[in-house]
Amino acid sequence: MLALVIIGVGTCATVSSVMNSASRSAQDTACTPKPCANADGFVVFVDKVEWRISPPFGYRLEPGNQLARVAVRFANHTTTERHADPFQFVLQDQQGVKHALTFAGGGWQAVNLAPGASFGPRTLDYQVAAGTTSGTLVWTPDLRDRQMSLAG
Repeated sequence: MLALVIIGVGTCATVSSVMNSASRSAQDTACTPKPCANADGFVVFVDKVEWRISPPFGYRLEPGNQLARVAVRFANHTTTERHADPFQFVLQDQQGVKHALTFAGGGWQAVNLAPGASFGPRTLDYQVAAGTTSGTLVWTPDLRDRQMSLAG
């Protein structure tokens, strides 16, 4: 009898956990205008993508690469402070290669956003293979990646 009670409680907990995850996933992805990503009320928006920008004077591209620039802005719709950091982003190209941030002039430092605050736009620069015209901006503000499609 005790075994049945334990199994029943475990099943209810599992169903509840799955339902809560589904509910969080629906909330987590709701944002407009696209492309954007929502991390439980902490939202990043992509305002502009440039696939072939001229590097600033003195900046050297690796052979066979071009410079891509993505402008992002943040909105904190939560009740707690959130952290916006340029190193939370990578740019995945058409071949699936994830490129780390590069500093091609400018750049910005991480900030904390109070509840209700917004920040940006700020730019993120990446060296990608020449000819790249689309990709995915991957944002990891916590333990989970959020992907934003960047069509060319």
